[in-house]
Amino acid sequence: RLDEGVNALEVRGINTGQVEGKSAKRAGLKKGDIIVGMEKNSSAYYQQFNIHVKLNFEVGEKLPLTLLRNGKRIQFDWPLTDGD
Repeated sequence: RLDEGVNALEVRGINTGQVEGKSAKRAGLKKGDIIVGMEKNSSAYYQQFNIHVKLNFEVGEKLPLTLLRNGKRIQFDWPLTDGD
């Protein structure tokens, strides 16, 4: 359950045809996960998720996310890669 006023982004699919999608899937991101926090901030602006990541993170870093999966909050570090 989400707290009132919390922005969230549902993972509706993972594009494994892209490097970022392959990396996310290998790290354990799943369809149906709900991103409820980014960088320990529960009010991230998910409309600009991709732009935020590109401007604030570099290849080799991990993007810290808080996910809601099966009703439980879990911490997820998405390793950012540019290729295999």
